[in-house]
Amino acid sequence: MGDEKNWGGIMDPLKVQEFLKWLQEHHLENHSLKAGSLFTNSLLIHH
Repeated sequence: MGDEKNWGGIMDPLKVQEFLKWLQEHHLENHSLKAGSLFTNSLLIHH
C-alpha cells in the first residue's frame, strides 16, 4: 500500500453511514458485507 493518509477518508464514519444508508434505500442490506467490500476495493483502486 502507499499513503496511509488515504485510510482516513476511506474509513470516515460519515461516509460509512452514508454508504449503509444507500444500501438500505436500495434494499441491499443482505448483501452489505459483499457490497461493502466491493465499495472499499473500488476506493482503494481508484484513489
